[in-house]
Amino acid sequence: MYMVGKLYNNTAFLEKTIKVWQPYSEKPLTFEDAREIIHNTVGAYKLLIKWEMERQKKSNATGEKEK
Repeated sequence: MYMVGKLYNNTAFLEKTIKVWQPYSEKPLTFEDAREIIHNTVGAYKLLIKWEMERQKKSNATGEKEK
């Protein structure tokens, strides 16, 4: 979580986030919007990683081959 915390206050990263996502928003994005985008994106990836780890654990427990 430390690394994400650093990103929340990294001006260059916030500006890059705004540059990437601005075409998808009708309103001008702010640094606070960029922080929310980062938070939501990291949260989504954490959930995907968690699900994959659970799937692998279950697969290993039942002896299934990886897909």
